[in-house]
Amino acid sequence: MGEAIGLLVSALATGKSAADIASAVLPLLRSSTPLVTHVLRSGQEGSQHVVELHLINATPHGMYLMGASLARPKGVPLTCRKAEVSGSGLGLGTSPSGQGAIVWPYRLVPGTHLDCVLTFDAQATRQIIANWGYGTLRVDYRLLSARDPSYTEADFAIRNEAP
Repeated sequence: MGEAIGLLVSALATGKSAADIASAVLPLLRSSTPLVTHVLRSGQEGSQHVVELHLINATPHGMYLMGASLARPKGVPLTCRKAEVSGSGLGLGTSPSGQGAIVWPYRLVPGTHLDCVLTFDAQATRQIIANWGYGTLRVDYRLLSARDPSYTEADFAIRNEAP
């Protein structure tokens, strides 16, 4: 519920329409979307493409995040680390990519979130993704109230400038 209120306040502050606000907040209130994925930033830093995410467990049950991969472009190595959160918001920080690495499976209790930074080699994938203008992230998870694992996908813009 706290995530829904925070999302509502930030949406109102940025001048989003009522339809935009409803489409973002209602799934959180209804818990119809088990894992809510927000793409906060996407851009290039040096030779790496960087995507910042905010993942929310919107269910009354615990869940395990089993891993993250790129569905588009497929087969591209992806590194995942926890983002540093400061008073001014989510930031990339200055820690080396080896520090703060996310260890899968990662447990999310009900109503909590994970802020993470994903990186992949932008130079090596430039030719593949140039025609699309976007990539697709896949996050596999397992709800503790379900028999079978599931996944969610989130598209993100391919931008050549810094996030």
